[in-house]
Amino acid sequence: MPYLHFLALPMGLLVSPDALILLGNQTGRMGLAFLGMILFAGLIALGTAYSTAVLWTQFPGPGGESRGLQMALGTLPAMVLPLCARLVLLVCASTGILAIAGYVFNEVFVYWFPNLGFSFCLLGLLLMLNLLGPRVAKTAQFLFVMIALSGLLVLSALALLGSAHVPLTPATIRPAPVALLHGALGGASTFCGF
Repeated sequence: MPYLHFLALPMGLLVSPDALILLGNQTGRMGLAFLGMILFAGLIALGTAYSTAVLWTQFPGPGGESRGLQMALGTLPAMVLPLCARLVLLVCASTGILAIAGYVFNEVFVYWFPNLGFSFCLLGLLLMLNLLGPRVAKTAQFLFVMIALSGLLVLSALALLGSAHVPLTPATIRPAPVALLHGALGGASTFCGF
């Protein structure tokens, strides 16, 4: 079970609304070329995972990453780089996800409920889950990711079953070079949760 909890943490951002919107838009713009971009982004993510694992084996314990970065790059980059990478993503991604959740709840379920009111209620629920302890928070993260993946599987199955009535688009459409660059950057940001 700890292995599944460890996987549920990065999967939380991979199945977030922002990441799914990005994937859908990029797939619509680039077609099958986006699959190559996703494979390339997956290779980058695997390289990151491998280098992080090597860093943690060389410098075990708390602060090992900082010690390794300090030996390789110096003191200032060892302090700034992890903060830039994590703090910006944490602040921007969590705020965006909360805002989107509020708008979706307002537009889809209850029209009279304020957007930011739902966002604050959701933030309060997440705070309460984290205050109940790490075990409860990890279990909730695992359950939320499984619910999101189950919903995606059901929607994908329904789309495949009903795909006989959808008109096919011509395969001769090629994306513009700017769209390819945008897709490459979008594909690389897909695994940012990992």
